Amino acid sequence: MNELFFEKILPSQGVLCVASISKTGQISPRFPETVDELLAQINSFLTKEVNIYFTPGSYEGSRRTQKDCVAVRSFFLDLDYMHGKSVYISKEAAIADTERFCTEIDWPAPTLVDSGGGIHAYWIFDEDLSSKEWTAYAERFKALCLEHGMIIDECVPADSARLMRVPGTLNYRYDPPSPSILLTEVFTSPIERLLGALGEPEESPISDLSQIFASAEQGVDEETKRIWDEQRKNFEFSFYSIVEKSLEDVGCNQIKDAVINAATLPEPQWYAAMSVAVRCTEGMEAVHKLSEDYPGYSFTDTERKANQSLENATGAHSCEAFESINPAGCKGCPHRMKFGKMGPISLGKTLRIAVAVEEPEVDETEAPTVAPYSQVFPDYLLPYARGQNGGIYYIPPKRTTKDGKVIQDDPELLMQHDLYPTQRMFSPYDGECLMMRLVLPRDAIRNFMLPLKDVAAYEKLKAALASNGVVFEPAKINRLASYIMKWSSFLINTEKAEVMHMQQGWTEGHQSFVLGANEYSNGKCHASPPSPMSRNITKYLTVKGTYERWQQSAQALNAPEFELHALVLLAGFASPLIEFTSVNGIIFSVLGATGCAKTGALYGALSIWGEPAPLALNDATDNSLIQRMVTLKNLPLGLDEQSNMAPKTASDLAYKVSAGRSKLRMQASTNSERNQEYLTHLICIATLNQSIKDKVQQFKSDASAEDMRIFEVYVDKPSTLTEALGKEVFDAFNFNHGHAGPIYIQKLMELGPQKVSDIISEEYDKVMSQFTGKSEFRFLIWFGAVIFAAERFCRMAGIVDYEMARIGSVLLKNLNTISDNREKNKMDPTVLLGEFMDKHIRDTLVIQDGRVTHEPFGNLLVRVEVETDESEKTCNAFVSSSALKTFLSEKQISIHAFEDDMKRRGLLSAHAGKDRIKKKMAGGWKAGLSSTNINAYVFKMNAEDFIGTINEPAAIAA
Repeated sequence: MNELFFEKILPSQGVLCVASISKTGQISPRFPETVDELLAQINSFLTKEVNIYFTPGSYEGSRRTQKDCVAVRSFFLDLDYMHGKSVYISKEAAIADTERFCTEIDWPAPTLVDSGGGIHAYWIFDEDLSSKEWTAYAERFKALCLEHGMIIDECVPADSARLMRVPGTLNYRYDPPSPSILLTEVFTSPIERLLGALGEPEESPISDLSQIFASAEQGVDEETKRIWDEQRKNFEFSFYSIVEKSLEDVGCNQIKDAVINAATLPEPQWYAAMSVAVRCTEGMEAVHKLSEDYPGYSFTDTERKANQSLENATGAHSCEAFESINPAGCKGCPHRMKFGKMGPISLGKTLRIAVAVEEPEVDETEAPTVAPYSQVFPDYLLPYARGQNGGIYYIPPKRTTKDGKVIQDDPELLMQHDLYPTQRMFSPYDGECLMMRLVLPRDAIRNFMLPLKDVAAYEKLKAALASNGVVFEPAKINRLASYIMKWSSFLINTEKAEVMHMQQGWTEGHQSFVLGANEYSNGKCHASPPSPMSRNITKYLTVKGTYERWQQSAQALNAPEFELHALVLLAGFASPLIEFTSVNGIIFSVLGATGCAKTGALYGALSIWGEPAPLALNDATDNSLIQRMVTLKNLPLGLDEQSNMAPKTASDLAYKVSAGRSKLRMQASTNSERNQEYLTHLICIATLNQSIKDKVQQFKSDASAEDMRIFEVYVDKPSTLTEALGKEVFDAFNFNHGHAGPIYIQKLMELGPQKVSDIISEEYDKVMSQFTGKSEFRFLIWFGAVIFAAERFCRMAGIVDYEMARIGSVLLKNLNTISDNREKNKMDPTVLLGEFMDKHIRDTLVIQDGRVTHEPFGNLLVRVEVETDESEKTCNAFVSSSALKTFLSEKQISIHAFEDDMKRRGLLSAHAGKDRIKKKMAGGWKAGLSSTNINAYVFKMNAEDFIGTINEPAAIAA
């Protein structure tokens, strides 16, 4: 079985058919819709001892009848050599006679299959033929086979519902079964070449492009005529080419006669030949060359008659017209009935390949009514070329017939519209890629990325092209793939590949900044096609409305009582500046009741860069949060109304934002998944009704590290904020966005990385000088620095101008409040140890003055030794180190930090320089004589507080 065989021979439309026939003659047809489904059904049949067939035709539904046939893509014969009424003496004889037949009618070699009892010959077309058209031609094909003495099964050639044996299976008509095998490569041929030898059937189908153009009469609508006229402009006709072919006996005998016998040619024959010459590119020059040998030649009369032909006739003389004037001249013509109304002029048809013209500026945001310019293809692409009026063509190589005649077949139209690459790119995700440009007659120019690995996979290429609006014949996908590969080879040898950026924001060395589908460098902007990872974000990083209206709303936040709203908007500008600090990220948590416009402020920050609503995540999953953060890289991560965020998610978010490292599972070109780590430097702006710090505290007892990475403020509703003012200020961000970001970035690029870094450092020193906390609050200090720096850069760029003395004082006040609360809320390790003791009271052994006063009821994890006559009133508590570590881990407490704090307080005893000792926990307790030594901490505890609680009868009974 050969997959390529079925891809080539089966029509691209309709339902396919495959069937099995058992040894008893029972037929089981199946009707798959795709080649893949057909192959799967064949594999299913192969598990049984049945004969397996397919039909070269396709059908309207699940009925294998000629009436229901939709299309066929081949002519086919069954040449028996083992059974039948008329058979060849051998397989070799059948193949040899097929070769003779092809030579006599000048047809290409067929694809041959040994069916196990005969030879099946297939002449496969390069496009579908409707069932009605195919049947008419198939009857002519059948008659032609009989005329040339072929021994065929006459029931086969014109039966569009015929079952033909599947190659790669067994023929169970014989014992032992005979294999059915593909004998040759799978060949396809231009349909025009095959139909030319058959002559015109009674109901003439229209298959050749020239015939289509010639048939555009009253029955064809104006829009169809317009499309055909546009395509026809890509061709011209060369009279000298016609003459050359005719003199070599592969053209037109009528034209040959007109050239050789020009001096004696009767006027009607001359006029017919002249009607061809005047419509070719050589025009009047060819007309005079054809006429000047005639004794009565007159330059003026010749011009007059040539113009008369152009004015009074719609085209050159047809073959029928030539034959009516000189019947003998058309006798035995190999092109007889091939050209329809076009006539011999078709022999000179030449593709008008686009030539260089000055390319005007193109506004890609507007839909042109025609192709906006003439794109010229390099000669390297041959045999692929662009028509002068658009469209992609394949120019077949010249072929030589058996008798040595050289023939040039007509160009083959691959695509009606222009499709070509504009840029080479390399993606870490997809590898080598091409940025393709599709020019459609009534739409805006369409650009899309095409990975080269998809070009090599025909089904993926079909899907990629179709989804982007490229119209093509599926059967020509191999030619399209070859065309695109040719382009790739040319660009690889002439251009350096642009590296596709997987993330938004700064590129390496701050040389440029990626924003949406653009990349900004100093004073320049060029297209930067989105990577697969960032496509879902870049579609929102767009421009809408006016910059002036956005500025009006942004500047309105400079009003009193809107200081925190202004800080949120400035955080949107400050996010790309985190890259220039010693921290990787910080969370700006905005608390407030409904109606305080915290979401409006968030939308203001996001509208700097694009459409705010879809850029703000709501109920996001952990994975989508990471995906969004990694993609944004330096742009602000907006989270709206996150009150339902799980405590663990809040803790993970605080860690990942501040760590600036996240891993994503990426799909490599080998289809194997791998983890890929990405760096981020950004500000996460989150709006909530509940404190995100409280959520982290629910997950971790010691959330001190997160406290220093979260800037949390509570926004009160401004007294002047009415519903009308809210709509005027904040609603405008939804309809006017994406303007400020590029202006801001260009200002940063103009200043340069060093100047930007210096200004941020200056602001850091200013914030540090007014900050009451310690340097361990560096995340908050850097946050304050980039906010102040962002406002300075905005003023330089003329974006906003805020009263930073007032707004900045609110920022510093909140920073110092966080620092003060941090000192008050530090973790107390004695409280944690008390919680552990309370939790494991049933796992505790107490020995007072050498006797057991409390026995454990579970695992022995704590041993307390009390001497009541000691004046210090202290006791030693031996605690299982593994149990305490587990407890601390569950509380998300650093074990080393806990140990260090207890040692600083003098409560953790060290023995021989170690924090733990080997202790026999059950010593002195008869029930635990068999216990072994374990690692234990030794804590100094207040005997009265400790033993008084544990010796209470109620506690023991518990």
